[in-house]
Amino acid sequence: MYLKKYKYGILNFKLIFSSIITKGIKAGFFHLLFANILLQIAGFGGQIFLTRILPVEDIGRIRVLQSFLSIFLMLATLGINTTILKLCSTDNDETEKLKIFKNSIIISLFTSFGVVIVVWFLSFNDLLSKDQIINQQMSLFILQVPIMVLNSIVLSYLQAQQKIKEISNIQSISKLFIIVISIISAFIYNLNGYILGLLIATFLSSFIYFLPLKKTLKRLKYVKINVNHTKHILKFSSYTFGIGLLWQIIISSGSIVSSSFFNEDNVQLAYYGTAQLIINTLMMIPMTLNQIMIPRLSRQEKDMFILRKTFENYQKRMIVLITMVTIASYIIIPYLIPIVFGQSYNGAIGYFKILLIGFLCWGIYSPKNNLLFSIGKVKYVFYANLLACVINFFLNIILINQYGVLGIGYSSCVTFFLSILINNYYFKKFIK
Repeated sequence: MYLKKYKYGILNFKLIFSSIITKGIKAGFFHLLFANILLQIAGFGGQIFLTRILPVEDIGRIRVLQSFLSIFLMLATLGINTTILKLCSTDNDETEKLKIFKNSIIISLFTSFGVVIVVWFLSFNDLLSKDQIINQQMSLFILQVPIMVLNSIVLSYLQAQQKIKEISNIQSISKLFIIVISIISAFIYNLNGYILGLLIATFLSSFIYFLPLKKTLKRLKYVKINVNHTKHILKFSSYTFGIGLLWQIIISSGSIVSSSFFNEDNVQLAYYGTAQLIINTLMMIPMTLNQIMIPRLSRQEKDMFILRKTFENYQKRMIVLITMVTIASYIIIPYLIPIVFGQSYNGAIGYFKILLIGFLCWGIYSPKNNLLFSIGKVKYVFYANLLACVINFFLNIILINQYGVLGIGYSSCVTFFLSILINNYYFKKFIK
């Protein structure tokens, strides 16, 4: 009897697993997942390859530069990319969507160049870090921002139209190109070569992003915009900007605080950065599901019954997915770190195990966040992130002072655990 139940359970699991895989293929989940992983690898400069070329100290500097860039990028986008995702994924008139798209491009160009000028001032006056090399390299590194902002707006517009395969193709091609160019440059000219190669490759690959929008760009010439459209975008983006900025501060502030105020060892920062690279890459798996589900939930906001049913299915899939990824990663990845990055990076294993707990906590509460965003209740998501950010900031100061770079991992872990409770509170408040 027990054997029959066991066999039935295995068969039932196989059917469920097979159904999930089939739906994932149809929705373009795996296609987009591959592109997202490439994006993450390139986003940290192909560190998986750089560890074989650059000294550990320079890897630590790249981690700090990337942390600064992620925050400055959020300031430059002003939350407009996520605003496009929401406003252009609903059943609005096509002309209205084009007006939002054109307005967003114009606003983002102004904010991008403004951010570049401010960062130049900070870097030239050695106000970003106690490390002079970081200040020097940031003045060049920041030049990526304008083109990266435009790219993010294009991707958000395509995502709103559920052009999943187009997005994955664009990201795959462009990021492979960036990886190759930046790694070759680093091999020849070390850290300076990496920064310059990354900048050149980012600019050259940007042309690929606009290829699927040839017809749309032609139509934009004849689309007239007015002040009302600008106000509408800025009103919604004020919350989305805050959400995105606070999120970047939560995941990046530890490295910045450690480098700028405590002057921690760059070697330990490199270990932590390597662990975070792996966690961020793992995040691409649940975030890919989020990318597919957000536009779908947004289109269903007028029918609460269907919306609730879709959300419940989405939440169940997310919990199963995040649990499987966490368990598999805890078992496998500690053995892979010395093989992939080299024996000198064994120090990253401890950081990885701590951050993996935070990764699990994030996966548990993220579906509720995404539902609130999809139906326009962004203020609740903003309040939740604000509380989490304040908690994370004070925890970083206390725990880094106590445990060094290891304190960043502890702070992140505790913050994401408390975020489960915080987000559950605001979700219940919305339901009531």
